[in-house]
Amino acid sequence: MAYWRELASVVNPLSDDQRFLRPSLLPGLLSAASRAWQRSEGALRLFEIGHVFRPIDPKADGAPSRSGDGMHADNGVIEWPSLCGLACFESDDESSAIDRRLLEVKGEVEWLVASLAGTTGETVPRARAYLHPAASADLTIGGTTVAKFGRIHPRLSNAFDLPPSTYTFMLYMEELPHERPVRPFAPLPRYPGTRRDIAVIVSEDVTAGDLMRAVRAAGANAFEDVAAFDEYVGPQVERGRKSVALRVMLRRADTTITDSEADASIETIVAALRREFGAELRGPSR
Repeated sequence: MAYWRELASVVNPLSDDQRFLRPSLLPGLLSAASRAWQRSEGALRLFEIGHVFRPIDPKADGAPSRSGDGMHADNGVIEWPSLCGLACFESDDESSAIDRRLLEVKGEVEWLVASLAGTTGETVPRARAYLHPAASADLTIGGTTVAKFGRIHPRLSNAFDLPPSTYTFMLYMEELPHERPVRPFAPLPRYPGTRRDIAVIVSEDVTAGDLMRAVRAAGANAFEDVAAFDEYVGPQVERGRKSVALRVMLRRADTTITDSEADASIETIVAALRREFGAELRGPSR
């Protein structure tokens, strides 16, 4: 929260706790959630769209009066629109090592970004002081961060009398593409494809996004798409490593793909993951 220390002051505040213009929508949502949680019956979702503010860096040369992309600069303050959401749940899924509530919130953020920008972007893990160190990430498009999401840090959720399973996301509205990308027309496939699920064991610092990028770059014949759908950390995998399950779609454009062709494609993919990440195949590939 280092940038929250850069606050824009109100010249004539109505009270001592309203001395600054808000740098983020999150504190207000946390306060609202703390009042509503006891009446929420175990689940609560809130969102707000509003403007946030920060002071202009006095060292910056020639700050414009209007910077575009929904941002406005005047009287030493930059103002821009923001969207923030908050979700609180009564308890974790104690039987799973995977934070499925986080995946649920991530899916909602991806849907929102895809609706506005035409693509879900890429997930890049990033630690933030107010989020759980092992459960926070950015969504990027073309290397630009367009959203961030994660689980609220336990100390912060506790300070607002909220459950540990409290999550947030924020959308950088000014960073969204001005126009949705135009997708070229692609006819429906004439021949059936096949799906192969593989689970690979890799170091814990390897992300699902890293694995999917490597699969796409592997050059496997008849490759169509890949998606990560599960992750496991526990006693069945050695310490410091994890198992990531990938769903690989294979299809030929000119004829029906055979089992032997699909097997060869999966072998190419697994070999690429082994070279790049030292991945080990876990379980069956069908």
